[in-house]
Amino acid sequence: MSTQQKTGHVPELLVKKRKRDEQWAAERAAAALEARKQSKIKRKDMFKRAEQYVKEYREQVRGTARTRTVGLFGGCNCLQAPVPLRLAAVSLEDLQAAAAMSMA
Repeated sequence: MSTQQKTGHVPELLVKKRKRDEQWAAERAAAALEARKQSKIKRKDMFKRAEQYVKEYREQVRGTARTRTVGLFGGCNCLQAPVPLRLAAVSLEDLQAAAAMSMA
């Protein structure tokens, strides 16, 4: 048996090491607790944003349906397009001129 076990004496270096390890463990536990709290807050915010997105999307769909209904029954005999269409008009003469220039 060693002399430490006989006398019950623990070297100062080991006492300091144990104390330091306990302190580090307490700091890690506190950091983990704080991380869990922050994670819970983030999750709550993510769900709120998702619910807000769904709400806005549903309102947009209802608005589109409403404008179509108003267009149909509001005196106009046609459905209103929810988004204006953009068309590019090109005449046959322009196409023939472009083709002639590319061949030359």
